[in-house]
Amino acid sequence: MSRAKALQKYEAFFLNLDGTVPWDKLPNRGVFAVEEFGSPWMRHRFFTVVGVEGLRGTLETYTSKGMLPDPSHVYVLTAASEEDLPDPAREEVLRVVLSGIERIKGWEDKEALRKIRSALERKGKKPGVVASAQNKRRLIDLLAELASGKSLKESVQKPWKPPSASALLSRFCWDFYQDCILFSCESSENWTDPRVARLLNDRHGFRLLDARLHAHDLSAAKEAYRRGKKQVPETNWPEARFGPLRQC
Repeated sequence: MSRAKALQKYEAFFLNLDGTVPWDKLPNRGVFAVEEFGSPWMRHRFFTVVGVEGLRGTLETYTSKGMLPDPSHVYVLTAASEEDLPDPAREEVLRVVLSGIERIKGWEDKEALRKIRSALERKGKKPGVVASAQNKRRLIDLLAELASGKSLKESVQKPWKPPSASALLSRFCWDFYQDCILFSCESSENWTDPRVARLLNDRHGFRLLDARLHAHDLSAAKEAYRRGKKQVPETNWPEARFGPLRQC
């Protein structure tokens, strides 16, 4: 192994399961992870195992059940421990932030730099009530009621009251709308893509892949998007920063 690779915490490579795989010659640091290769924001990890035999057996199971998008192009990571495996979304955020700071430094804008320092020094605030999975589901149910034409006053359930529920809805809908812009999935047709649906479930609680809840949560998501978009003056609607999601 080269010195550069040794300093890196993990290695990445592709496997073609349609051909002959040299199992005994694979890069091997002890732990393996198989991911869906694509945009860092939408990267999905299928599984993590220990050892080549664990990797081989799990891949055979996934292949036999048709659970891999492309068996001829399987993206594999290996590291000494699961903690050393990369977090693509985190790394992309860090890259964009650092790049932005470098650009701002080039502007020689002291006020902008002061704001950055201030943001870094703030300790932040405790997660609000929206953060719990239970309250996200309550907000989704409330949005579905509102989408059906009911008023906020007749839809809000105890212990919430209309004013507090309205504030929570405003924040929830704004966060949802911002994510739709960030991940280029402004159309409800995109929300049923498995990668997007998993993201919306993880971040907001929408269960769009659940056949029992699909229609209910889809109507709620449309209402959340509509309400989030209303919070931005039309002349200032943000443009999507990334191109359409696609498999690389």
